[in-house]
Amino acid sequence: MFKHKTLPYAVHTFQRRCFRNAACHCIIAIRSGDDVIVIDSCGPDKTPASRIPQIEVQLYLNGDLTPGTIIEQYNGGYAYKVRLPTGTVIHVKRVGGVFLNTVIYLSTADYNQTEGLCGSADDDPRNDLFGGNMPTEWIKTWR
Repeated sequence: MFKHKTLPYAVHTFQRRCFRNAACHCIIAIRSGDDVIVIDSCGPDKTPASRIPQIEVQLYLNGDLTPGTIIEQYNGGYAYKVRLPTGTVIHVKRVGGVFLNTVIYLSTADYNQTEGLCGSADDDPRNDLFGGNMPTEWIKTWR
């Protein structure tokens, strides 16, 4: 979904089938330095949405959490905000049962230093959606 070109920061999503032919985000993995923060609302495979209480957060740390990384819980455990050391903020909120809405706010320090599904963050629309002529093809390059 997003990765920094020179620093060890990235956001990946994992999907589960939703509705008829769609895939919706239900796990977000955020890399900050040598640590990974996993925000999971999928629960066990095929668990009905009504049986999943709230988002589960797992931290995979190598020692202490990477300095400058901040994790905040709000909305009764149904939403999280993760701030990376560069100042980029990732908002994750549970919607529609088990699915997660994810919004990434890039910091000015990340300008021209990132790539991802939303583009390159360099004010040049010509180099967004690289890797294919159609958005679907380009998205597949991120699998």
